[in-house]
Formats: sequence, C-alpha cells, structure tokens
Amino acid sequence: MVLISCIYHAYIVNRAAIPQEAYFIKKPIFFGPCTKDGPSPPVVGDESLKAFAKGPVTRCEYETGHWAILTHYEQLGKDLSAWLKGLPGA
Repeated sequence: MVLISCIYHAYIVNRAAIPQEAYFIKKPIFFGPCTKDGPSPPVVGDESLKAFAKGPVTRCEYETGHWAILTHYEQLGKDLSAWLKGLPGA
C-alpha cells in the first residue's frame, strides 16, 4: 500500500544504479491534491502519476492550500478510510 499526499522531485546522481522497473509504483495509491496549492499544484502530481503509477489510483481533490490535513481533516479522514476499506484484503 502506498500513500501519496504530495510528490516531490529528487535529484538522483546515479540513475543507472536503479533498475528501470523500480521507477514504477504498482501498489494502490491515494492521491489528495489541493486546488489552491501554489508550490505543488494538482497538475504536478497528475503528470507524475500518469508517468509512474501502474496500479490503481484513487484521486480525491480538496479545495484548499498545501495542508489539507489541517483544513479538511474530516473529509480527508473519510476519504482515506473509504479508500483503505476498499483495498484488497481489507
């Protein structure tokens, strides 16, 4: 199970040392983009997920800035709970 709330880009010095198949996420992903997030707008996460997510992606959008957990904690909790209950083996 993989939980992604924000996706950040990292500089990797030796990409050749990382197997190509390790670039992809094959587990279920919960993505909670925030529509008013200046530093990390939803399109950044969407493009990254299109490129690297090979498993199911659940996307729940929140109309707030970067910290949805502080402003929309009730809805975020409901969405995460529903997503966790829907995972295989839950």
